[in-house]
Amino acid sequence: MTTTLNVPCIDCGAPIHFGDTECPACFTPVDKETLEALDTRLDAASNDYRAMKTRILEAGILLLTVGLLHVAVGGFVYFSIPEPHAEAERFVMGATFGADCAVAAGMILGAWLCRKHPRHGLAVGTVAWLVPQMLLAAVAPLTFLEGGLWKAFVIVVLVRGYVAIAQAERLRAAVARSR
Repeated sequence: MTTTLNVPCIDCGAPIHFGDTECPACFTPVDKETLEALDTRLDAASNDYRAMKTRILEAGILLLTVGLLHVAVGGFVYFSIPEPHAEAERFVMGATFGADCAVAAGMILGAWLCRKHPRHGLAVGTVAWLVPQMLLAAVAPLTFLEGGLWKAFVIVVLVRGYVAIAQAERLRAAVARSR
């Protein structure tokens, strides 16, 4: 990208660029609004950057969707158990539903974090999704293959999100160096 992107300092009007932590003229610390304005200008100037942000958003939406599905399916299975079943079976199903809710909470937290801290959000959501998958594979290896296409889809979208985060960071760094 050859365009120099900057926004004026809120105190003195001097240009502030990507990578600046303070105004080069008056040394006023760069605030959150200024950083967001820089991001908005880069978004407007670069189709690639917009595409990267879209892939990051898609990964966050996937985390939210899968998290909500964990609660919905787990709740449906738990609450659809006929009443006369043994207490031990109800306990196991309750524990499973509790685990589904914990996984869902981690994934929903990851989706929420993706809005402002994409790398952290994807990490939290990925761990919340991947740990139970790996535990299930260790306990019952053949069950890991169930839903293979769905799992592959989740992995592909999450990886695309991670790649987009890295590309966006490299683009921001290149813009900062180009001034």
